[in-house]
Amino acid sequence: MYKIPSSYCGLPFKFQAKLILGDYMLYIPFWILLIVLLVIVFVVAYIRKFDFIDVQLVIMVSLAAFVFDMTFAKWLRLYYYIDINYTAFYSLLACLFIYPSLGFIFYKFLPSQKEYIAGCVVVWLVALAVFEVYIVMPYRIVIYTGWIILPWSLLVYVLSFSWEYVCGKILSKHTKAKNG
Repeated sequence: MYKIPSSYCGLPFKFQAKLILGDYMLYIPFWILLIVLLVIVFVVAYIRKFDFIDVQLVIMVSLAAFVFDMTFAKWLRLYYYIDINYTAFYSLLACLFIYPSLGFIFYKFLPSQKEYIAGCVVVWLVALAVFEVYIVMPYRIVIYTGWIILPWSLLVYVLSFSWEYVCGKILSKHTKAKNG
């Protein structure tokens, strides 16, 4: 079994990074990230209510994530998840759960005033860049083989969040027009 050394990127503790169970690999940091994000999504959905627009946005974010992963991870080989042999499995989970969760949380906390939206996007850009540098990279959830966080991740975040905002507004406008 593979162990991350305790000195790797200053991690404060030792743990088994991989467990082989049958034909499937469980990578503990990935599963912790997935569970934490899903708990946050359920709390946010309970507080802010999950509606038709949210369902549509989650589906769109998931499909966009699949296209993005197929293009940049599979075709261009700029990154992969955890282990090259298991990247398809983890890519599937990330595209179904992680990216839509982040998109859902982002959309639910967007301010209603247009003048604050750019500031909200900037906060998310910084937060996700820090997340990539201090969580994703050190715990080897995503291994970058050609991808560069600055500027590529920030550009993808700006485009993704802008696209999600515009799609959400269009859906909201059409849903209100149809219902009202």
